[in-house]
Amino acid sequence: MPQYIKQTSRTILFEEFSRAERIDENGLSVPVDRLDFLLDRKAQKTFMEVKDKLIVHSFKEFIEKFDPKYYEFISVQTDPYTGEEVPIFTYSLRKPLRGNATECRLVEQPFYKAMIDIYRNKGVAGESDATFEFSKLIDRIFSPSHAMDEARDIRGRLTYNFSEYLRLEQQGAAPEELSEIASEIKRLRRRVRDEYMSRSQFNLIPLIIQDTRERLEYRGDSAKDPANGGTVQRHVEITFDEKGKLQYHDKHIDDNSDTLLIGTSSVESATKRLCTTISNDFDRAAESGKNQLRIVDDPQSTGFMKKMLLSVFGGQAFEDDDASVEELQSNLVLYEAMYKKSQESFAQNVVSLVEKIINVMAFFDHAGSNAELIVSNCGISELIKESNRANFVQFIEALGNEKTDEKIWFAIMPAVDHKDFVSIEGVSKAVTLDDDLDDETTSEESSYSLTPFPHLLTALELLGKNNIITFFNFKGCSRTSSAELTSETIVAYKNALENVKYRDYAVFCYPNFTILPQRESHVKIGQEYIKLPPVFVDASYIAASLCVSTQHLDTLSSKDFPVSDALGQPVRFDFEGSFDTTTGDKKVLLSQVFATKMNRELILSWNSGLVDEISKSGGFGFCFCGDEKWYTYRGQTTKQSNAYVFRARTLAKDHIIDADGNPTNDERYRPIFKTMVKTYFSVIATKTDAQQIRRICDDYSGGKSKMNINNAIYSPNSSGVQSEETITFNENRINITYDRDSDGFNLEFRESSN
Repeated sequence: MPQYIKQTSRTILFEEFSRAERIDENGLSVPVDRLDFLLDRKAQKTFMEVKDKLIVHSFKEFIEKFDPKYYEFISVQTDPYTGEEVPIFTYSLRKPLRGNATECRLVEQPFYKAMIDIYRNKGVAGESDATFEFSKLIDRIFSPSHAMDEARDIRGRLTYNFSEYLRLEQQGAAPEELSEIASEIKRLRRRVRDEYMSRSQFNLIPLIIQDTRERLEYRGDSAKDPANGGTVQRHVEITFDEKGKLQYHDKHIDDNSDTLLIGTSSVESATKRLCTTISNDFDRAAESGKNQLRIVDDPQSTGFMKKMLLSVFGGQAFEDDDASVEELQSNLVLYEAMYKKSQESFAQNVVSLVEKIINVMAFFDHAGSNAELIVSNCGISELIKESNRANFVQFIEALGNEKTDEKIWFAIMPAVDHKDFVSIEGVSKAVTLDDDLDDETTSEESSYSLTPFPHLLTALELLGKNNIITFFNFKGCSRTSSAELTSETIVAYKNALENVKYRDYAVFCYPNFTILPQRESHVKIGQEYIKLPPVFVDASYIAASLCVSTQHLDTLSSKDFPVSDALGQPVRFDFEGSFDTTTGDKKVLLSQVFATKMNRELILSWNSGLVDEISKSGGFGFCFCGDEKWYTYRGQTTKQSNAYVFRARTLAKDHIIDADGNPTNDERYRPIFKTMVKTYFSVIATKTDAQQIRRICDDYSGGKSKMNINNAIYSPNSSGVQSEETITFNENRINITYDRDSDGFNLEFRESSN
């Protein structure tokens, strides 16, 4: 059979990721590309722009193209102990209209990294959320000691290379040899500038906390008077060893001089040289505008940040001549409070973006290397508003009804709002025994931008009318997670979605997946607890990406399923079915081989009432399950350690046929593959004529053809269907008899069928 079309998986995602600006080739500051900005009354022109600017094929390409950003501000708070002004860090996803704000890359932020680690580790751990050790991953990321370990690597390398440079310089080494070491020092200095001056001012906070802790530890271990256990004031200077570890040296103080003593060791000398160099780098960065370490309301007030930077990377930044233990302790309390407030501000205001990025990562993790995603970088609400509607409709009509490999097959519409199902949990407020009984315990809401339910209905009609299968879900939250899924919830979902039009192209996805549960969303730093909001993955990303993965013959072949290049695309793929493999496994459950990479969140299985409600009329929606399941594949019987597809249905219903082939009054929800098969034939019909379509149907009906998973119909000899499926063509109409129902649809040919 001729391969009229080879692409049946291109997906468009309606979600905003970045409102940041970039510098174009003319030096102008322009917004990051968005579909609503690219829309033109000529669909051809719009699509060429989309192909160039909005299509990505991997998560790496997505990050490179959209590079999600957030903005960091510094407000001033007075230190109650010293009277000094101390900065507090706050965050936003939108660039402020006034004042100085640092634009930061999300992928470099600790909270984001922590959530990525949890997402990755949960998927391979094979544990429920009740037994998964969230705290180990969270504590490691947020711990100041962990941040210090990373900085020490830089600091130790700097000190070592400075020491080597001074040693070789004293020995009269050749310029080339000195230049090589100087180049390495320059690279490390640039890294200090870029990571601790130019990007996020916040990166220094955990380092100064850890330094202060170590100074207090030194005082506690080494400064006790053996006679009475009291504290003796000692004059010390701080240096670092070759591994970047803090070292403390007693020094003699000349009351008549405030000149710093010059150390005699090469490490001390290198450290003093390093201190001077970093200080100069700081000042030069400030003069050139690359230094972001300043207070918004007073750009000249860099003293605090400079002191903080030099305490970590400069050996003589802090000299404890006058600092008492009490002062160090009060500083530590202040820094820990600053760290707590800053982390909570970030998590509260930027968690929505973190979730979105993890969602895209999950999409490509499941879809595989052949995926192609159009990222609109704007919500559906922006596209259907009056100023954009006409051009957007024209774009969807063109790409949804396209008869070539440029067609859009799937759409993802995550984070839909609904008053009955969605409640956004922010950072929870602590409850105490002394709380007023009339006070309600609430959470501070995060800055989410959700798709209004009426806008979803409008979009589903437009996309369905133009043959695009849309995967959607209510926003991920505790109420839409597997932990709170009940039979009553399923009934409520069904009722809420009654008015959806073009139901055979609408796929409701549930439950959503949990990355960080509410009960695990805290971490202790010193005497403070950082409270984090829960984090979720939207089910529509996972459902769509799994469907994308099944549409690539090489993926199916790599999993031992028989395919034939003489047949078409694998649009008949049924997640609820089974198929024989080329290695001799019989009736392998496709849902288990194509399981998710998400963990099974619950310890207990679903109760029978919930299973029955989901399974009514064949099964409701695209449903994920985490109940224990065993399956045989590649000669081994294995317990599924991840969540898997339980049902893969659209919202449309078909009448079930009886043994004689007559329709009954019983209905079942239409499987996604039926819509895929219908759309596929509609596409290739316009590229050929009726005679060729008849030959194609005959090819599919051949006995040996049904042994291939990319055939349009299945045989009981090679799959789990109960009866032989048939496909016939007569007078421009295709009729397919499936396992328990049938489907019939007319075809429109580009060429005359007479």
